[in-house]
Amino acid sequence: IGNRTGLAVVAIQRDDEVLDSPGADTTLREGDTLIGVGTPENCEAFEEILTE
Repeated sequence: IGNRTGLAVVAIQRDDEVLDSPGADTTLREGDTLIGVGTPENCEAFEEILTE
């Protein structure tokens, strides 16, 4: 995600668990909530890849 958008995913909320500093090998699951840091442009780029 970071390489494609510039957005840094700093944590993932998964059910009752928080995954800190998820690595590139972390698999996203349905229902995950991503906590990210970036510019508005980074967020827009991330939104674009969600619709691919």
